[in-house]
Amino acid sequence: MKNENKIVWCEIPVIDFDRALNFYSRVFGYELKTAEYEGIKFAMFDLGDDSDSSASGCIIKDGNRPSADGTLVYLNMNGRLDEAIEEVKKFGGKILMDKEQIGPWGYRVVILDTEGNKVAFHSF
Repeated sequence: MKNENKIVWCEIPVIDFDRALNFYSRVFGYELKTAEYEGIKFAMFDLGDDSDSSASGCIIKDGNRPSADGTLVYLNMNGRLDEAIEEVKKFGGKILMDKEQIGPWGYRVVILDTEGNKVAFHSF
């Protein structure tokens, strides 16, 4: 069996699309690609160089409500964790759990985004 990602896609619901687009573009350090399908606006995270096997996701305005409860999605900050933490503070997010080492699996920080979603950022 081929080694495949178990997570292939995540959708982070937003209320104010432009505010969330600005927030996540600043945190990731690149402009998210926006699109619209059947009247639903979304902006996709970069798939990177290996789009055949990379998991990805988007912010989406589809009527679902943001949540700080439930599934915790970890977003890869690719060595930019400290920069992302500073951008969270500057652009209206909140740090819920400070940066911490999670054993041999790298570091994480848990944040509340501008829309009210609890999300973890990860990096080695």
